[in-house]
This record gives sequence, C-alpha cells and structure tokens, in this order.
Amino acid sequence: MAVTKSYVDAMTTGMSWCSGRPSNPLVGDCYMDTNSMTMHTWIGTKWVQLGSARSEENTPTPTIPTQEQLDKYPALKQSWEEYLVIKRLLGL
Repeated sequence: MAVTKSYVDAMTTGMSWCSGRPSNPLVGDCYMDTNSMTMHTWIGTKWVQLGSARSEENTPTPTIPTQEQLDKYPALKQSWEEYLVIKRLLGL
C-alpha cells in the first residue's frame, strides 16, 4: 500500500504534538518529555505514557496499553492507533 500525505493526515487527526507538557491540555495532546525520553498523551483525565526512546539501541520502546485501558479511554485508543501508524510509516 502506498502511503500518501492525506492518509497520514487522516490517521493522525485528533493528535496534537506540543513542544512541551501543556498546562491546559486537550484530549489528544501529545508531548515528548526530554528528561525521561518518554512520549505522553492526554486522555482527558490524565497523561498516559505512549512509549520511551531509552533503550540499548536508542530505538523507541513502546509501553503497550492493555485492551481494558483502550476500551476505557477512547482518546488513548486513538492515540495508540495513530502511534502504530506512525511507527509503521517510519519502518520501525
């Protein structure tokens, strides 16, 4: 399957990557904590870690959410699906 810009845009709708942790986040806001090298997304009530860039090879190591978490938090499910699409696009 050829991946187009419109496909990527459609798959990442709702995600908003911020330069730092927002003080008044909206559902779907994401940021990279440069101190811990972890990615987080706001699910409406709390920040959830999506993954970490700390590993022996310095490749992303995802924190995989459980199905129960995905069912309970729709924003987490959307962010996780978008993360998987981006990971596939990058060939990771």
